[in-house]
Parts: sequence; C-alpha cells; structure tokens
Amino acid sequence: MPANVTEVRSFLTLTRYRTRFVKDFLRIASSLTNLLRKMTKFEWSHKCEEVFQELKRWLTTAHILTLPVEGKEYTIYSVASRNSLDCVLMQDDEGIKPSKKNYPPHYLQLAAVVIALKF
Repeated sequence: MPANVTEVRSFLTLTRYRTRFVKDFLRIASSLTNLLRKMTKFEWSHKCEEVFQELKRWLTTAHILTLPVEGKEYTIYSVASRNSLDCVLMQDDEGIKPSKKNYPPHYLQLAAVVIALKF
C-alpha cells in the first residue's frame, strides 16, 4: 500500500503503460490520481485501497501479462510489414482453424483483431 504521494505516483507510473489492458483504467484509477493534486491532503481511504487492490489484480492476472507455463505447447502468431514486426506467443488458444487457413490475408488480419479483443 502506498504511504505517500510519491509512492502513489510511482505505482500509477508503473500501471499507466498497461492502460490498454485494463478496461476503464482512468475511471478506476481516478481516486488514486486525485491524491496527486497539489491542494489535496493525502488520505488513504477505503476506496483508494479497493482501487489499488483491483489494479494490482488486473495487472497480475490479465491474460496478456501472464507468464508461459512450462511443458505446454506454444503457438506463435506473427505479422510483418514494412512498418512493423509483431509477434504474440500464446498457449491454450484455439489458433487458426483448418477451415480458415485458406482465407485471404485481410480476413486473417480481422480474425487476429477479434482474437486480440477477446483477451
């Protein structure tokens, strides 16, 4: 539990780059960001504790952030273009079904977006 404004700021800095993985992050974290205001007295409330625990839970249990399990099979999905190289390591996923292997590339790209949004 953060004990002062500096520690709250450090925690929020740590979590901020992962905001895309936590739905409504800014709304959820608002009670913590309010503690950073200059004219606000630092007062760790029950609501702050709930938010802190919820963000910790999101950051440690989100599928995208979990560690791979040794001994299980991996599937690597990759996309390459002139502008970027992207790769995802997945376990326990459905993967590309045989019926979709003949889809045009733009359909497969759309399928990849759907899979990403599921997580």
